[in-house]
Amino acid sequence: MRSPTLTELPPPPPGKAGWPWTAESPQLPDPMPDGRPWPRVSIVTPSYNQAQFIEETIRSVLLQGYPDLEYMIIDGGSTDGSVEIIRKYEPWLAYWVSEKDRGQADAINKGWSRATGRVIAWLNSDDYYLSGALAEAMSLWQQFPEASILYGDVVRVDYASREIDRPRRGPFSRDDTLHFWRYRNVQQPAAFFDAGLLGEVGYLDTTLHMIMDYDFVLRTSNRGKQIVHVDRWFTCFRLHDSSKTMSANYRFAREFVRLARRYEPLIRSEVGPGYIAKARRHYSDALVDTVLRGRPADGRSGLHVMAVALYHDPSKLRVSWILRLLVKTFLGPKWTERVRPLYARFFSEQRRSCGGKQ
Repeated sequence: MRSPTLTELPPPPPGKAGWPWTAESPQLPDPMPDGRPWPRVSIVTPSYNQAQFIEETIRSVLLQGYPDLEYMIIDGGSTDGSVEIIRKYEPWLAYWVSEKDRGQADAINKGWSRATGRVIAWLNSDDYYLSGALAEAMSLWQQFPEASILYGDVVRVDYASREIDRPRRGPFSRDDTLHFWRYRNVQQPAAFFDAGLLGEVGYLDTTLHMIMDYDFVLRTSNRGKQIVHVDRWFTCFRLHDSSKTMSANYRFAREFVRLARRYEPLIRSEVGPGYIAKARRHYSDALVDTVLRGRPADGRSGLHVMAVALYHDPSKLRVSWILRLLVKTFLGPKWTERVRPLYARFFSEQRRSCGGKQ
């Protein structure tokens, strides 16, 4: 399907202006400049109770001016008005459904199993593409015909779509990806995948709910596939209190431990000893942070969470760490930073004894 024009879509809600409400990407000519047809791009949006954001997501996909777009929305049975919004755009959707699923990865797999495009992607229902993103990404892809994954960077925005910053990622680094806790993986919202990967490395792992993109990229890398970073911003990645990135850091860390165990036999020589220990320490740190911030951890009490944290990183029983925890607990983050220089020297010996790890 060719992308619709602004006048073909329903009018935006009152008070909404600019991209993608009252502005659109230029309509691309049917062939590329070299005369070849544009590759079909199949995009899946998994969604569940994101009515406050999903219309912006939908419009940002449909208004790309792209000649061969296949767009699907897989909703997990939303009850917040999302379905009514999706129905407004039904004429321009290749497929949509609203039914209970087994999580985000399952929803994306449902869509990808129906995809007919040569290039596939997923765009979460609280993120949105920048104007002209598909045209630029597919034009750049022609320069890397052997690429299995091409990704750019994301603009981070807040709840109201106001820009926060524009962090840049360098070229793809397998080392960064293996060290999950560095959070320097392929930028999934700005990533496009060769559809052939699904037959070679499989679909997303539905037992993972937070870092299925890390796993998918590692499987791709393990097969020696080319992963290319381009220095362009394609997507706005939204940070808000209810997003997984902001509200459940410990869940990310818990799945890091699982992936560390899964891939250790394959990457021991690349990462070195202590790989699982590093992942466990990262999970422990995230659990402690959850307690200090007063955030719930799957309904567990603070005492239970701290016990799990100590189980995964017994070194937290050291006097130095307990003192640091007390400082953070009673002084709070602001004063902790102010007094950090006073106790940094005291902790230096303990850090060396732990191999320099915090």
